[in-house]
Amino acid sequence: MEGRAESLPFPDASFDAVVSTLVFCSVQDQARALTEVARVLRPGGKFLFVEHIWAGEKEHPVLHRVQGIMDPLQAFLVNGCHLVRHTDDLLLGETKGGGGRDREGVKLFDRVERLNYLEMDTQWPVSVQVAGVLVK
Repeated sequence: MEGRAESLPFPDASFDAVVSTLVFCSVQDQARALTEVARVLRPGGKFLFVEHIWAGEKEHPVLHRVQGIMDPLQAFLVNGCHLVRHTDDLLLGETKGGGGRDREGVKLFDRVERLNYLEMDTQWPVSVQVAGVLVK
């Protein structure tokens, strides 16, 4: 079924789980897409994700800079994939307290069940990734 992440063609509380792998780099409106994920999950449902993120300036100064320089070309060549998004902040909330938030600051998920930051050298320039499970 075709659809956009920002407007999923499913009723509320339709799914026990939603899986996202390297998707949030290319959606036009990340906050809206996350709100849609929460909307289609039933209470207690799980959002499983693996997403690449903008490498930290302190932890990965060279990669951080390269990602910033390459972002416009990457987005053009790789179907809108952006290298400079803080998708982990979106998914976990700015405070990393968990749960993601919509535009009004309402918490979308009840808790973070699992969270790992990964460094995948074979995936350059998207080698810094976040994987986890959020529970609604």
